[in-house]
Amino acid sequence: MKDAPLHMITSGAGDIFGKYICLTDWQLAHIVTGEYYCNFIAQIMKDAVSEVAKAADSGIAQRNGNAIGAVMEALILAGVGMSYSGNSRPASGSEHHMSHYWEMKFLQQGKHGVLHGTKVGIGTVVALHLYKYAAQMLSKDDLEMLPSPLFDKTAWNNKMLEIYGPAGPSVIALEEKVNKNSDINVQRRRKAVIKNSSKIQELISKLPTIEETVHRMKKIDEPYRPDQVGITIDMLKIAIVYAKELRNRYGLLQLLYDFGQLEEAADIVGEQVMNLK
Repeated sequence: MKDAPLHMITSGAGDIFGKYICLTDWQLAHIVTGEYYCNFIAQIMKDAVSEVAKAADSGIAQRNGNAIGAVMEALILAGVGMSYSGNSRPASGSEHHMSHYWEMKFLQQGKHGVLHGTKVGIGTVVALHLYKYAAQMLSKDDLEMLPSPLFDKTAWNNKMLEIYGPAGPSVIALEEKVNKNSDINVQRRRKAVIKNSSKIQELISKLPTIEETVHRMKKIDEPYRPDQVGITIDMLKIAIVYAKELRNRYGLLQLLYDFGQLEEAADIVGEQVMNLK
């Protein structure tokens, strides 16, 4: 395995770096919506991510067998974690939702060249920026004064058909079933976030920094900026605003939506990410 094409190895590492985000999203959902969260499963994944981070710092680029083994073990443990929990929470969050949008867009354009884990790694860098934005938002004294989103169902349906093309009807059907964007559900989640603002800020503070994550990805020659794999600024902003519609999963993107901040965050973070050195 250590003799595999390096971009395939680093794609595996990129997918594992995404666990920083999905595990935070999972715990965020537990705090805000009461969703089931398992510390045991989460710790398995945290330990695995830690080992891959060490391997990225020293070993992956050199094709060290133990380092490559750490990546493979982490990927297997992600599957074990999903099996234990009965869903993909231990392995997939906002970073994956953005990746899925880009994958669908590329497929619709007839492009197949960018590996899934590579896009997840880029989504991880984007999500770290978004979590930083969210932490600043949550520190506001007048958090409850931030505007609630206005959900125009007809306009939203048309937007889903425009953005997702052939997949649009399935996205619309999901919202019809779960009503995650309805006013009553948004207000319920807003109240829970305001009540638990300090706890959520503490959760965000445990994430790795943008700088150390990008530095680690550079060491293994893994793409960390969207334009490195053909993702345009428009594709990036659309993913930030609309990728959450692909799943019935509360997380970072829904948090920002519920406080009317998602489009502004997309504009600010989109420029920040595209200008990373």
